[in-house]
Amino acid sequence: MLVEKLEVADVEGAVKLQPHDWGSIEAHVNFYVRSSICRPVKISEGNEIIGIGTSILHKDVAWLAAIIVHPDHRGKGIGTIITQFLVDDLRKSGYESIYLIATPLGEPVYNKLGFKTQAEYSFRRNDKEYEKFAVSPNIIPYSEIHKKAIFELDKIASGEDRSARFPEYLQNAFVFHSGSEVQGFYLPDFYEGMIVASNENAGIELMKLRLNSKNFGILPFANKTALDFLSENNFNEFRTAKRMYLGKMFEWNPELIYNRVSGQIG
Repeated sequence: MLVEKLEVADVEGAVKLQPHDWGSIEAHVNFYVRSSICRPVKISEGNEIIGIGTSILHKDVAWLAAIIVHPDHRGKGIGTIITQFLVDDLRKSGYESIYLIATPLGEPVYNKLGFKTQAEYSFRRNDKEYEKFAVSPNIIPYSEIHKKAIFELDKIASGEDRSARFPEYLQNAFVFHSGSEVQGFYLPDFYEGMIVASNENAGIELMKLRLNSKNFGILPFANKTALDFLSENNFNEFRTAKRMYLGKMFEWNPELIYNRVSGQIG
């Protein structure tokens, strides 16, 4: 099977692969085909795209994302071919750490290719009406003076330098500010609504703000405080996913993550 570059003209066909249990992939695919840090690919049969995937290049780490195969073409090794192609391409470029978030469907493919599990995420949702949370007075809108502290806190939590990924999402951000210290931040427009905080109080208060407009949360199992808070407020687990790596594993601090970004960046 021929692996080819996914182009802007392919977006409509790629979006047709939308998995029923994922959030919309359209914005993601549009980002992949237009970004200089992404290397999206496809496999086609005739004029139909039947499989896609992409790598996303950070400074020292690369992520794989959106590895999707049309349901009618599963079991043919297409996901394996795409994943191996992306891995080989990244290794040629010198990347020693390759990460992805694996669904239960994709996990067996990644296991066969040598990926190992580093952590697991819990997906929680409350489909019932619930009372809105009071917003802490320590939460204030983002200002340019907070940028450096946000980047530093994110690097501590994620283990990566992701400062090039989210400046465009800072405009509508919020920070938990105590005295002169930024103890947490929330980026509501950054995919699933990233929250990172240096302590439990800041993290929970920012979660409350987020949950006033979103009825779901996705957190690492390592953040027991945040998961307990969701359980206490009737947010029930409906799926899980694994954070997997190939090559060199880097350290992170998942207990500081109070909502993940998305499957394409952790």
